[in-house]
Amino acid sequence: MRQIGITDTTLRDGNQCLWAMRMTTAMMLPVAEQLDRAGFESIDLASAAQFDVMVRFLKENPWERVRLMRQKIETPLRSYIRSKSLISFDVVPDDVVELWVERLIANGFRVIASFDGLGDIDNMEVSLRAAKRMAPLRSARSRFARARFTATRSMYARPESWSRV
Repeated sequence: MRQIGITDTTLRDGNQCLWAMRMTTAMMLPVAEQLDRAGFESIDLASAAQFDVMVRFLKENPWERVRLMRQKIETPLRSYIRSKSLISFDVVPDDVVELWVERLIANGFRVIASFDGLGDIDNMEVSLRAAKRMAPLRSARSRFARARFTATRSMYARPESWSRV
């Protein structure tokens, strides 16, 4: 029988949409253990944009947040990568994308998700190949929109089941 896993998005999307990414690590730590015990398949902790906001506005070390949360959460933590743009709207070299994925994993992320705002799947290939080599799990997101209706097609699998990437 197939199982449906649920990913909690409170710390990433809730932080991003409701708090304008201004939720501090000190605000997150008290709920970390409760989220871990809830039985989620994974927990979204950060997108690349949040790294930028943490440094610029919160004056926090984003890598320290990941390490502190990892100490309290055994559930796999997930991070999003904006394809070849990482934390800006500029395209960065492939080796920088690969280093970013390496650092995400080294600091405690176990699920690497990649998306491209323009829907260009080729732009996600570098991050997904790097994640395939290093991460236990990875996820690709592609959105297709028509008029007012939006459908999301998602591939979420263990590395050995991916054929193209």
